[in-house]
Amino acid sequence: MKEVAQIGAPVVLPTPSTTPLPFPVAACFPHQPEPEPKPKPKPVSIYYSNGAFRLDLNNNNNHQHPAAPSPVLENLNICAPFKSFTSLLTGADDDLDFLPSFLKEQNSKIDQIIQTQGDHLRRILESMQRRQYEVLECEAEERAAKKLKEKELELNQVARKLVGMEIRENLFQKENQILKNRVRRLEETNNSLRAELQEAILRGGKVERSGSSELDDVESAHVDPHRIPPLKPVARNQSRW
Repeated sequence: MKEVAQIGAPVVLPTPSTTPLPFPVAACFPHQPEPEPKPKPKPVSIYYSNGAFRLDLNNNNNHQHPAAPSPVLENLNICAPFKSFTSLLTGADDDLDFLPSFLKEQNSKIDQIIQTQGDHLRRILESMQRRQYEVLECEAEERAAKKLKEKELELNQVARKLVGMEIRENLFQKENQILKNRVRRLEETNNSLRAELQEAILRGGKVERSGSSELDDVESAHVDPHRIPPLKPVARNQSRW
């Protein structure tokens, strides 16, 4: 029971001994429905059929009887029935206005990557070709220098041989001139001796003739007392009587 205080005195109310019960949400908002769970998105798979890539919206593994394709794939198959999905992404066709914006963006990124990699590969190939060309050029220069040195040595040897042959030729020419002079002197001596011999022979013949005539006259005037006359030969057929 509540006690009534006097006028001007503070009023003290008793505190409740139990906690108040919570109010239900339905009692506060009777007309608000409960939220329904959101459906999960179905996975989408890509498969290849009839020469083109298609999207499987129902995630059905049996692709013998596929479901109706999406409008994007219908546009792809109608506009480019003989081209693959990869060729469309890599920019094989110039007319790609029908593609969505994200495909165009991916296509541009792929083109940029391909161009960057192509430039990098081209630079690598150019550097490799340059190094290979420098190596080949150095090897060619070394071989040319080696052959040039060999040719120079051969030319030096030939030049030394030519100098030696020229010296020998000069010696031979001098010896030949000396021999020619000696032969000429011998011929002159021979001619003079021959002339002297002929003169001596002529003088000797005249002396011999005069001497032989004088000897004949002396022999005819002188008679040798001891000279025996020569015997006459006797014929064989004559008898001794």
